[in-house]
Amino acid sequence: MGGVIINKLKRLLMLMMVTVFLVTGCSANIFGLNNKNKYVLNAYYNLEDRSLFCSQKLTYKNTEDIPLEEIYFHIYPNAFLEENTAPMIGEVSQNYPKGFNPGSLDIVSIWVEGETATWEILGADKTLLLVKLKRPLRVNKKVEVKIDFNERLPESKTDFGYYQGVACFENWYPIVCVYDNDGWDKNLSKKMGEVNYSEISDYVVEINLPQDQTVASTGKCINEEDSGSGRKKITLKADNVRDFTWISSNRFTTFEKKSGNVLIKAYLLDDNTGMGEETLNMGQRAIEFFSKTFGEYPYDTFNIAETYLYGGAMEYPMLTSIGQEFFKSTDKKLLESGVAHEIAHQWWYVVVGNNEYKNPWLDESFATYSEAMYFEKYYGKQELNARINPKIALIRFNNSIGDSMDKFDNAHDYSLVVYLKGAYMLNQFRQLVGDDKFIETLSKYYNTYKFKNVDTEGFLKIVRLVCGSEAERFFILKLKEGG
Repeated sequence: MGGVIINKLKRLLMLMMVTVFLVTGCSANIFGLNNKNKYVLNAYYNLEDRSLFCSQKLTYKNTEDIPLEEIYFHIYPNAFLEENTAPMIGEVSQNYPKGFNPGSLDIVSIWVEGETATWEILGADKTLLLVKLKRPLRVNKKVEVKIDFNERLPESKTDFGYYQGVACFENWYPIVCVYDNDGWDKNLSKKMGEVNYSEISDYVVEINLPQDQTVASTGKCINEEDSGSGRKKITLKADNVRDFTWISSNRFTTFEKKSGNVLIKAYLLDDNTGMGEETLNMGQRAIEFFSKTFGEYPYDTFNIAETYLYGGAMEYPMLTSIGQEFFKSTDKKLLESGVAHEIAHQWWYVVVGNNEYKNPWLDESFATYSEAMYFEKYYGKQELNARINPKIALIRFNNSIGDSMDKFDNAHDYSLVVYLKGAYMLNQFRQLVGDDKFIETLSKYYNTYKFKNVDTEGFLKIVRLVCGSEAERFFILKLKEGG
């Protein structure tokens, strides 16, 4: 899902212009690309009341070693039903300038293999959907689940929301939960941090929307046609991604640039169109550096969209949403930090996935340190040192870097420990093993777990393989270090 900036928290750090960072886990699963699930979504977007009707078809394969009698889905939009569960950074007044108003996802009907299914909404925040199967789904067999649903965007500056002509559809559809060594992952949405955890899947998304809307999305547009009455239908396709996000507006001006095989596009709003070329260049530098350092960027497009997201920016597969304050800042390195950090997440979360609830360091620490490495590459060692502050090691916390999100009582400690202290730990590891072994470790980690989910133990296996048991012990101790 999920950078300098945190879906919720990630953005607070950016506003403060603080850079952050790394460790814990759930072992890499064996979910291969031949076992991918496939989503086909057909949506009708009504701009006037910020509503959407969608018919979703999921082809799901049981890759576990036991038959399954039910399937669980996350339905994250329901976290926006109530003020006390709505994910946001800052105060309600800052995110909802016209006052709090709810967002929601309402299930209309569900079919399994063409038959009406029994289903139930669960969780204190109503973000969990249980679909019961009439017949157990045997190992290595597939099932088709069709879900019709309505939803409504809140009028807000949140990542699922609409504000001043910009609609952000993040985590907007029922996404199947991961079944791992602990069974179904049923963690609910959180106001702090992120809980994204999903398998690599293929997507085909058809959206019927007003003719004047321009869409930035995961994947790319493969067809556009007039559907009459001032509307059009666009077809978007994305393979080998963890989730699918789209952002729509009639105020976007689009800029694009080719970098090798990658088409980079920037979607900027009225006041900031003069920064189109500069934004593309930032994106190009980040993709080229991370590709050379960690391993090739595996997609052929990347999109940067300016939004009203309050407090920062947010990462999605092949797409990032950058809040308007980044573009308006007099310090251009703030925007560059956001772009570099969110693009780093293409390696750490999009390609190499993890359970962000249990192991938040595995994507945030890596992305933050990757961002610092980017500034070291293009602006010198002093920029890395400025972002990796050794004073963080002297601060006493009740939490450890490797803690799961439920162990943290507040956003302040979460950000300092998972981002900053994690980044400092990675820098210590680099000093311990040297630059060559450090880069070899991250490259091996990326290429070993590409398009899979991994936990801390999976990372430690790579450390042990490349750098030996002493380096592994370093991480084991640092991840548990508290206070």
